[in-house]
Amino acid sequence: MDSWLSSLKDLLDIRNSAKLSLPGAICATLLVIIFWPPKPIDVIPVVQASSKDNNLQIGLPAEASAPPAGESWQSPLDGFIRRVLVPKTPNPACTIDEYYLKPVTGITGLLFKKYSDDAQRRQHALEEQSGNLERCLAAEKRLQGVEKAADEALQRDLTILEGSMAKQVVLLTAYEKADSPLTYLTRKRWEQSEKAIAERRSLIAQHEQEARDREWEIAELTRWKGIVSDRLAEPGRLRPELGFDDYLSALSKHVLAFIFLAVAVGMVLEGISTPGILGLLDSILFGA
Repeated sequence: MDSWLSSLKDLLDIRNSAKLSLPGAICATLLVIIFWPPKPIDVIPVVQASSKDNNLQIGLPAEASAPPAGESWQSPLDGFIRRVLVPKTPNPACTIDEYYLKPVTGITGLLFKKYSDDAQRRQHALEEQSGNLERCLAAEKRLQGVEKAADEALQRDLTILEGSMAKQVVLLTAYEKADSPLTYLTRKRWEQSEKAIAERRSLIAQHEQEARDREWEIAELTRWKGIVSDRLAEPGRLRPELGFDDYLSALSKHVLAFIFLAVAVGMVLEGISTPGILGLLDSILFGA
């Protein structure tokens, strides 16, 4: 309410100090049309999971979803662009494709229900993919903890094996000096320990690479989740739904801004059309 009163006061101040003219309003409209910013290309990430990842409960892309009974389904997706994320780890197999979003119906659609239907379908598609990305991130982070515990266990095993092999080396050296008959058996155990250590080190290196791959996947999923969250936070969003007061407040700001522009352009036009101004400009520019 306070913002409304402030806007009304500003409008009354303008009315007392300047006047709104028809040429100013027309020129302001033309300026708005000329400098209207172009809309960006509407694309969204669509998450798809393999059939093995049923625990993720990833919804099918809106393009492939079955329509409700008795209704015709018009997908908000307008076509595949490219595949932007192919997971390096086998589980979870969340791949991300980019799809165009169908444009919302223009002015003619505002007179019918088609505009609201298109906007609702776009909103649903964004919310659907936001939930899918959240599920993929949760699964990645859960598996990250499991893999970290397994890697720590492998590191403990490696430490034990390396300690055991060190003792066997000392024992083997002593047996070789004493020319003991146990030298052969001790050497075989030492070779087995060395082989087990090499296997553990190779397995640890593999796990560390998988951990790096998972960190990369988490970073990419987080980035795409941020893109969807930004789209859901745009002024044209449906949820959270704007209240009537908020809607009127935002509308009044747009109207007030247009009036400001129209008054400013009208003042410029009035100054140019004032008698004597054109002659003064001609004398300044051409020395007449």
